[in-house]
Amino acid sequence: MEIRELVLKVKDIANESSRKEIPNTPVYVGLLRPYYAERFGVDLIEYFNDPELCLRTQLMAKIFKHENVPDDSVIKPVIGLDFATTLEASLFGVESIYRPGQEPCFGAPVIKEKSDLDKLELPDFYRSGIMPQVHRTYERMQELVDGELEVSFPGWARGPWSVACMLRGFTEIYIDLMEDPDFVHRLMQFLVKAKLHYEEERAKFLGLDMKEQPTWKYIYMDYREVGPSDLYNDEVDGALFSVDTYREFIFPYEKQIAEFYGGCRYYHSCGKMDTLLPQVGQLPGIKIVHVSAWTDVAKARAAVPEGTTLQVVMHVQDDVMDATESHIRERLMRVVEACRGVPFMICADTISSGPIEKVQEWLAIAREVLEEAKLPDIPAATF
Repeated sequence: MEIRELVLKVKDIANESSRKEIPNTPVYVGLLRPYYAERFGVDLIEYFNDPELCLRTQLMAKIFKHENVPDDSVIKPVIGLDFATTLEASLFGVESIYRPGQEPCFGAPVIKEKSDLDKLELPDFYRSGIMPQVHRTYERMQELVDGELEVSFPGWARGPWSVACMLRGFTEIYIDLMEDPDFVHRLMQFLVKAKLHYEEERAKFLGLDMKEQPTWKYIYMDYREVGPSDLYNDEVDGALFSVDTYREFIFPYEKQIAEFYGGCRYYHSCGKMDTLLPQVGQLPGIKIVHVSAWTDVAKARAAVPEGTTLQVVMHVQDDVMDATESHIRERLMRVVEACRGVPFMICADTISSGPIEKVQEWLAIAREVLEEAKLPDIPAATF
């Protein structure tokens, strides 16, 4: 199909999808770009450097998901771009690495000596890191859709601890926690300032209020939108450091961001969060908390404030792609019972390969389990 035909088809799908009734306990499937790249024969290195291929792949992905994955995602008339975990670190000179069949990743840290922190400047929205590439791609995609679809511009998704680890290095920053805590505090405060500066520049560029910027897609084509108050923090992991460390060195800076935006809409960490969630739950206005496959669901429920939606995520291989029907059903039933009486959603995330029939099987079983559970009428927050 030509680009225009794909655009018009996606518009029709989005119009149909907008009338979808989302259940109180939604079920979502997150197919990653490598999944679509393999299916469509797309070179992901080329994808991130060719706006037309980037657009075409997204349009085909929307159509594919609509036709093959009947989850509760709403297909929207929006396309855009993101560079996975690379954007924020690139703004300070960290190399972005593009790899065949994979998401891009970040290179070596740039704060090799502590004095290097003083050399860092607030990012230039147009010139720093990969921003010239971001702007070129954004402008070309707007030309290609010719006003028929919205093109979203990427925001700053990563939390301050996440970016600090990228800039300093994982081993080095853990040593700094013990040997030079003041340095860690200075780095974290700088990154809060840098995030808000970037988002202010993004708002000016888009002609919007800084606190009312639109959400944008991150990693997934049609699932899990990102808002400026969201905190993506896979490096925040209770298996790596203590609650006291989180409370002293990370939480205060996340709280600053949450307070600026009037609340943290979504907190994401794929780590083991059992011990940290009681403190995370004290972030102002928190609405959705990611509960990873390594986090105890019952403990997560007990830890977060009343009314917070739990985003319960399955282990992509053990609970979905390699799982037997009996295992899928048993795992889902445990989740349902642990979450009964609170708002929650169930997600099969980070699917990067495998037969679509297996995804469909998991989704059908999830629907059955939720229907049989006869849950109380408590709607979950949505992305």
